[in-house]
Amino acid sequence: YDRVTSIGYYFDGGMLVDSVNELSSDYGQLNTESDYAEFRNSVRLKNPDFVLRTQRLHYNTRTNVADIVKPATIVSDSGFINAVGGWYNTSTNESEFWHRSYVINKHKRLDADTLFYNQKTGIGKGFGKVILIDSTRNVTLKGEYCYSDEKRDSALMTKNALYIDHSSEDTLFLHADTLITFRDQR
Repeated sequence: YDRVTSIGYYFDGGMLVDSVNELSSDYGQLNTESDYAEFRNSVRLKNPDFVLRTQRLHYNTRTNVADIVKPATIVSDSGFINAVGGWYNTSTNESEFWHRSYVINKHKRLDADTLFYNQKTGIGKGFGKVILIDSTRNVTLKGEYCYSDEKRDSALMTKNALYIDHSSEDTLFLHADTLITFRDQR
């Protein structure tokens, strides 16, 4: 611990534990004044709801927000996230991912240039070259904006929306300004 800079280090493996998470890595440092931590090499963030793995991560112990600096995987009971960059609030399970990241839950995969995702509510929003694949229905939606609700099993795709149905021998292509897909709850 360097008292002049208020930074603590470890070089051969260590762990930081707070009220929400356990963070471990080969290298780590924590600034006790700013509550800002940096982790490198074999980084593992273990939360009661998920496990995040990456090679580099920044973390604020006050806000419980993890900044994803290198590509990361986030695995939970409900799904899988491949994050190329972005942030994840480990207290609220809200997140934002960039650079063609994707989320897989149950039977759906949502890819986009930018993704907003809330694991607790199941709401996902995609911006820029969005692809939503529903493997149960054999359907693919493409567009520039998507709003997906896992709990209601519905999605809205707009801005050059394209619906592709692979469920029969002939593939159906349907293009519209806005498309909505949902499962009949009757």
